[in-house]
Amino acid sequence: SAQAIRALEKANQLQKIGNEGRLALGEADWSQKEFVKALDAWNPLIETGTAPKMVYQRAIQFKRDTGRLEQAFRYAETWITADPQDSLAAYTWDILVLASNGTVNAALLNRAVELDPGLSGKVKPLVEALARVNPASPDEFRLLESGQALGSIGEWDLALAAFNNAK
Repeated sequence: SAQAIRALEKANQLQKIGNEGRLALGEADWSQKEFVKALDAWNPLIETGTAPKMVYQRAIQFKRDTGRLEQAFRYAETWITADPQDSLAAYTWDILVLASNGTVNAALLNRAVELDPGLSGKVKPLVEALARVNPASPDEFRLLESGQALGSIGEWDLALAAFNNAK
């Protein structure tokens, strides 16, 4: 309810809110499509690596949807550091690295598949693309290959970012 949200916001302003309160406030804001406010509530959890998986997923997707890939990358880095055994965290971090500099190695990508074999359909084209690229190739070439591979698995925003970074 709006009254509950106001109470949580007030507690947050007074810095008398715990992690559960921050989580609830962010969830309430998210459900009202107040995405920036939700992220503001969740940021202390994200930054300390104590956010639940769903918070990282939403925050990263929101940053990707709004073209803020550097922030999405930072969130993904915090997530994979906080939970290195999470296959989705590994996959998300890996594809963001791939889009930003084209240098993720196959071992990192395969780690996501080891954690969750269901990811192999998405990871296999990326590993194959990386295998085609000579490590000594110019960054632009690696990024073009990365962009094509990301596009082939439907990661369009990251494919576009890789192409843009290939300039």
